Amino acid sequence: MPTAVKMQPTDLQIVINQSLRSLRSRLKPQAAGGGIQIVCEYGELSAVECSDEISQVFTSLIAQAIAALSSDHAATHRPQITIRTMQIPDPQGGNPRAVVCVADNGAAIPFELQSQIFSATAAGIRASLALSACYETVVQQHGGDLQCYSQPDRTEFWVELPVKQAV
Repeated sequence: MPTAVKMQPTDLQIVINQSLRSLRSRLKPQAAGGGIQIVCEYGELSAVECSDEISQVFTSLIAQAIAALSSDHAATHRPQITIRTMQIPDPQGGNPRAVVCVADNGAAIPFELQSQIFSATAAGIRASLALSACYETVVQQHGGDLQCYSQPDRTEFWVELPVKQAV
């Protein structure tokens, strides 16, 4: 039987800022580039009951965006990562949900890979054990949802977490 994960009220925006600080050296300008611009559009969020593992989810998603932008040599625009947060109501009037979107303006993930991007056995762009672990943490441990939307010049990862965990 798996051990219970300790859940505690957490300010997700602080967790995201800590993830950005831990990745700061990868955001700086490389030899000929101007670095990656970070845009944070934080909305009002309640503290979210989650485990410490949620910080690894945001670090992994931001690192995936950095890697995509770092390998996108044909970019004609300044590489940018946009992180948005918002809280949405439960349509049934119950537990609201916190939403975090990590978006980049790099190359798209091929359509045929998008449906399997969170599989540990997927191969190809951005498919990795890190994304599989993110999915497990968000969906299986926290009862949330993790989605990927990608089109040319825009890839977004949406994390949706219940504000309160079910008892």
